[in-house]
Amino acid sequence: MRLVVLLALLTCITTISSAECINEYRYAVFYPNGTQVVFEDWFAGNLTNNYPHQINSINVTYRDATAFIPSINPGESKGFSKTLKPKNFNIGVKIYAEGDRNAFSIVYEIENFYNFTVSINISIPKPDFATSWENCSLIGKNLVSNFFLPPNTKYFIRIRGSGNYAKVDDSLIDFSIPSKANISFSAPTVFSITKELDNGTWYANYSIKNKAECTLKINGTTWAETDTKHNLFNFSTILNPNETWSKKTKFESEVVPTFYIKYVALNYTQCDVVIKPVYKVGNNYVIGMAKVFGTTFNFGAVAGGVGGVGHGILVTPTPKSTKPAQPVQPTQPTLTPPTQPTKPTPIPTPPMPIPTPPIIIPTKITKEKAKTYVAYTLPVAYATATSLIVSPVFRRRGFVVDGKFLDAIGDKAILFSRYARRMYTTSSNARPFAYVVDLNVEREMVESIAIRNGLSVEETESIILAIQMKRPLFIADEKAAEVARRYGVLAYTVEDIIKYSYV
Repeated sequence: MRLVVLLALLTCITTISSAECINEYRYAVFYPNGTQVVFEDWFAGNLTNNYPHQINSINVTYRDATAFIPSINPGESKGFSKTLKPKNFNIGVKIYAEGDRNAFSIVYEIENFYNFTVSINISIPKPDFATSWENCSLIGKNLVSNFFLPPNTKYFIRIRGSGNYAKVDDSLIDFSIPSKANISFSAPTVFSITKELDNGTWYANYSIKNKAECTLKINGTTWAETDTKHNLFNFSTILNPNETWSKKTKFESEVVPTFYIKYVALNYTQCDVVIKPVYKVGNNYVIGMAKVFGTTFNFGAVAGGVGGVGHGILVTPTPKSTKPAQPVQPTQPTLTPPTQPTKPTPIPTPPMPIPTPPIIIPTKITKEKAKTYVAYTLPVAYATATSLIVSPVFRRRGFVVDGKFLDAIGDKAILFSRYARRMYTTSSNARPFAYVVDLNVEREMVESIAIRNGLSVEETESIILAIQMKRPLFIADEKAAEVARRYGVLAYTVEDIIKYSYV
């Protein structure tokens, strides 16, 4: 009796760490005439292998695209993203006027074309003409409305006023749409083929055991080979965890045959998808909101109008080309600077005289760029610009460092601490001479930003801290420094320090 074991394909699904594992992002713009344009569309997510064995050949299929991950080790998480063909939201927004210059209403009409209820938030800068409003509330300088919109229904917001013209600025609309994605991937199993000769007839015994902790749908084929190939049978079965499929077949042959099997064992599952609008500020994205372009209505006298008063004439911006821009892997901006950073615990350092070197801004960052950073919040805050002072800031306000940077400069770290008075870092980057500051950001958000930018968690935390504290950043990796600069952080690398003789 001879044992023949062949390589086979099988696939099972790992446990997903959360029900919502994928986000789809659509860079969408709504226009007052009811049209919309989606310029970019992509999906991204994160999968965690909660099984005690490696899984392989992971496929995440959503809409018209599939993201492939070669393998995930036990307990490991891996991110993925894929570009999609742009697709419009089934949400409509129109802006129009009712009445005349003596008394008019500017109407925002929001319509839900989905077959389920959608929660919608809209924020409209309060127009100068507004004297009263309906179905919205004044919060700060914005008219805000939060509502649930049932399927195939409309919601109306009215802003009342009078005069010859009415101008409404760009507004922001916030909503999310649920969907589903399919996931499958492979893991080890146990299978075997044994053969025996009985009264001149060959018998082959096939078996497959499901060693995974999930149900497998198995499809396969078998054959025997002598001088030629002889197909035996095809099979299809479903195996629960630790179940075994087996089958015995006979084969007439005067020579010793070799038996083969090839099969695919698949476990299919679905993952929740949340579709979110985004809009761009410069080269970065604000997640969770879409822009609604504003417009102007003229209510001047028109010949033939009632009482010589004409109705509002819409002057609306022309939608941009529907040709989508080249998709760019998004940087997910999610940070809100705290009003006051956590007070650090000082680590005493020995006194020693330190010469005062000049402060030089590297040429790769202009002074104009160094003076401003933009803090992005998710999903409802606006992007805001905040001044970043550069000159003697190092001595008065200190700066943020990451652990690898301090490791790279070695014993010169004490020079930095004495010269700057304050070196701030995160708990994951803690080193001697640096003050540890707690981040006001969820761990999942840090990991998401790290995955999108190809950075380590420690590097990402350093960038977040520099944004929150409005401090310059010294970081070891040039790629991480470039990401920080895209957020408006004044970032230096070890090479910059050497080049400009900081140490």
